Amino acid sequence: MTTELRQAITLLQYSAMDLTEYLQEQSLENPLIELKEPLWEQGFYKSTHKHESDVNPLDFVSNEHRTLQDDLLTQIRLLHLVEGDYPIIRYMILLLDENGYFHEDLELVAEKFSVGYEYVEELLKCLQTLDPIGVGARSLGECLYLQLKNNDKIEEIALEIVLNDLELLADKKWKQIVKKYGVSLPYIQTIYDSLKTLNPRPGSSYNTSISNYIVPELAVQEDEGMFSVSFNDQSLPQISVNEKYQGYLKGTKQDDLTKYVADKYQQVMWLQKSIEQRRLTLLKVMITIIEKQPNFFKKGPKYLKPMTLKDVAEETELHESTVSRATTGKYVQTPHGVFELKVFFSSSIPMSQGGDTSSTEVKNELKQLIDDEDKKKPLSDQRLVELLKDKHGFVVSRRTVAKYRDQLKIPASSKRRRYDD
Repeated sequence: MTTELRQAITLLQYSAMDLTEYLQEQSLENPLIELKEPLWEQGFYKSTHKHESDVNPLDFVSNEHRTLQDDLLTQIRLLHLVEGDYPIIRYMILLLDENGYFHEDLELVAEKFSVGYEYVEELLKCLQTLDPIGVGARSLGECLYLQLKNNDKIEEIALEIVLNDLELLADKKWKQIVKKYGVSLPYIQTIYDSLKTLNPRPGSSYNTSISNYIVPELAVQEDEGMFSVSFNDQSLPQISVNEKYQGYLKGTKQDDLTKYVADKYQQVMWLQKSIEQRRLTLLKVMITIIEKQPNFFKKGPKYLKPMTLKDVAEETELHESTVSRATTGKYVQTPHGVFELKVFFSSSIPMSQGGDTSSTEVKNELKQLIDDEDKKKPLSDQRLVELLKDKHGFVVSRRTVAKYRDQLKIPASSKRRRYDD
């Protein structure tokens, strides 16, 4: 395999953000490369909005921002501490992880500043009074405890359960909690519901790294019932040759510098060619997807048909692995929202009256059945199998239902049950 072919394959599997990062690295190694950064690098295309109506104008503000540590260091000025306490609490703030948790051993902090363990622990409690609430916690239980403690309506026994038996609470082993604390199941249900309103990662709101961005490289438009696809040229950096080196390319002088420039120029040409080939491959695959999934684009995700990588590979005369690379981590803007290209592929599920449907459609109906169930008597996987067949004609096994439920991040019926009064 040639270096150029290897590069083309590598670029095809990159997402827009990965490719942008790769081009930036190449520009550092090759002085002939000039890049004009894409719009999302300038603060656009933030988040994963499904519909234009969901867009918040604030999402288009540049991602330059204050850090969690910045805000906490500002807040400690308002604490009534003695002068010697500030270096210690500053040190602890700088040790917080990106979610606001404190993982350092307090014994080591005490030793570093030549003070007692209890003294450092009191300073950590001071840190835990700052915003966002829950910051400075040493565990998930303590983080949730700090937030619940801020609620005057929460009783002391509820705080004790969260701090000491969070695992039993999360796993819905509530009868053990009833036996240990002498409380009722409905009471535990209220604690459980309260926990779902809390933030287990209090520092996460400060983390708006570029990894949270989705950049649709393709766009599908409808015009009088016909669909067309275009490539979003603003999704990637624009690459060109640095004009300062053009003279070396035109000259006849054959010294080391001229040879170096010529080699680097050839690398730029191959890079541009590989990027163009990537663009054409994505367009080719997307056109085939539109042809095979017309009802999806006309009516929405509910009308997705079964389609495999092999189906598209045969139509485009590309290798199946090429189609896989071209659809992984690539996004398209459609009249129904932004979707990863992988969404359009799903296995076939037989229907009781003949024909088939997509696994995606089965998952949608499975989720709807669970959303509509009586939470005091949640549906078992076997009952879901029966309802999918009786209501929709989908023929699936209990194992398949369990697999789809796991993929949808829906717990088993025993963990979905509610214990309201």
